[in-house]
Amino acid sequence: LLVANTDTAGEVRIVLANSTGLSSGSGALANITFRVSASTSSGSTSPLTLQNITLNNEDGNSITPVTAQNGVFTVSAASDFTITATPSSRQLEQGNSTTYTVTIGSVSGFNSTVSLSASGIPSNATASFSPSSLTPGNSTLTITAGNTATRGNATLTITGTSGSQTHSYNVALTILDSIAPSNITDFSIA
Repeated sequence: LLVANTDTAGEVRIVLANSTGLSSGSGALANITFRVSASTSSGSTSPLTLQNITLNNEDGNSITPVTAQNGVFTVSAASDFTITATPSSRQLEQGNSTTYTVTIGSVSGFNSTVSLSASGIPSNATASFSPSSLTPGNSTLTITAGNTATRGNATLTITGTSGSQTHSYNVALTILDSIAPSNITDFSIA
């Protein structure tokens, strides 16, 4: 669909509706023909400015950022981050602590601050991050199980948030009975 007449003089609006979509690559999506007045002097030039460019995906959502130069539109990948943690599982006795290494990675030059949080922590256990906010890099998640921490398996969800961007990663934790010497009954050998 080509909308050639807008309320603004000299403006041409192009709307392309393609049921198959454009997934990648390059090519001519639309050709624009300009009619030049017969009274125009030979060798005259007039700039063609591309501005207010908006490309939408198949869901109608705007794709950003988009730049245009010499008639070529370039869609740049939006910067984002990834989140992972190692190891994927830990065992922990009541009354002790363990750690996971949380890694924030950069996608397309992402360099903003990511705030970390954890959920799924068993009763009478705590979680803390050092640091709790970071630009791409590593943080240490420490899980401390109290003497009465709920025993068994848990899935911990580690979440990173930066503005409207949120990503999560799951790790496993098993809390075991404490094997402290105070649990051993005195005995004697006769």
